[in-house]
Amino acid sequence: FEGEVVDHHWQGRNFGGYPIRSDLPDGTRVVLGVRPEFIQPSDEGLPAYVQSVTPHFAERHHQIEVAANGEHWLMLLPMEVQVTVGDVIHCAPDPDALQYFDRETHARIG
Repeated sequence: FEGEVVDHHWQGRNFGGYPIRSDLPDGTRVVLGVRPEFIQPSDEGLPAYVQSVTPHFAERHHQIEVAANGEHWLMLLPMEVQVTVGDVIHCAPDPDALQYFDRETHARIG
C-alpha cells in the first residue's frame, strides 16, 4: 500500500495510523507491505468489495481479491467463510505483521 509518514505514523489511502520509525520525516513516501493471511475480517475494519474468489482446496482457504478507494489487495479466508463476488467485507491488517519499505529503493525500513 502506498502511503507517507505523518507525525511518526504511516498513513495510506485506506489504512493508517500505524507507528513507524521516529527518524523518518513527515511526508516521506513509504510502502506498507502485509501478507494476505494477515489481512482479516474485522467488524471495525474498512469495507471493501470482493472482486474475485479463488478456492485453494488443498490449503483449505479462499484467496479473495478485494478493492476499496482505488486500491486492490488479497486476503486468505478459511473455506468455511462464505463469500461471493460483489460482497462487502470489512477488513483490517494485523498491526504486528506490517512491514515498511522505502518507495524509491524498495529497501525494508521497518
